[in-house]
Amino acid sequence: MRCELCPHKDGALKRTDNGGWAHVVCALYIPEVQFANVLTMEPIVLQYVPHDRFNKICYLCEEQGRESKAASGACMTCNRHGCRQAFHVTCAQMAGLLCEEEVLEVDNVKYCGYCKYHFNKMVSCCNFGITWLLNYRATPKSFEFSIHFKMGEEELLKKQRT
Repeated sequence: MRCELCPHKDGALKRTDNGGWAHVVCALYIPEVQFANVLTMEPIVLQYVPHDRFNKICYLCEEQGRESKAASGACMTCNRHGCRQAFHVTCAQMAGLLCEEEVLEVDNVKYCGYCKYHFNKMVSCCNFGITWLLNYRATPKSFEFSIHFKMGEEELLKKQRT
């Protein structure tokens, strides 16, 4: 089984609305992906994902010398306004670039990711407001680091501008 949204096979896969498979993490981080049933998180609905996402090249695959996989699947882009770096969700997961940001207006979480440059810049300027979460990944030797913001969006934007 192969994920329709990325080139990776390992991880939690669920059925898609077109009979294929997709990682749950890919479905959470690609904004246009939906779950037909949010309680069971399946099937994963891909019909609203713009074709443009499937035309992007994963810069993390290219950096790792996996050029043949760089153009497969769909890519998310850096959450930093104006940055156009594109990457697969699972590539960002393995690089520790995914995060969850609290949306204070509603009781919700925004799933997003940053390119290496903006992630490192954000962490260095805002370290006091970040709680690091260590999540066990599929293989015993690899871990996923993600961040969870505990500050308001305005405060974060103000810190990023400096």
